[in-house]
Amino acid sequence: MKELVESLLKYTKINPETISIDVFNLILLQNKTQILEWITSDTFKKTYKNNKYAPMFNPDTFNYLNVSPELAWTLNMPLPPYFSFYMIASHATGNNAMWDALKVAGGGQK
Repeated sequence: MKELVESLLKYTKINPETISIDVFNLILLQNKTQILEWITSDTFKKTYKNNKYAPMFNPDTFNYLNVSPELAWTLNMPLPPYFSFYMIASHATGNNAMWDALKVAGGGQK
């Protein structure tokens, strides 16, 4: 367990406002093998090693339908792959700048 916690502390920030430490510890205990396999895999090292908020589970095999959004956030999971949109609604000057940046990057429709 110590190895798992030490490895995860490199990549995971725990926000006590979104999940209790007891729930987090339970997740670690129940998924210890799966998490260790993921964070020591070649895929993880190539994709997330230098990512400050790397996901604790493989996003390709993670079942987003069985967890709350708060828990997925705490586990550093990216948005589910079935989301193909984003919504920006603002009235400040940054709104237009954001849309311009998205258009330059190849996306964004008003």
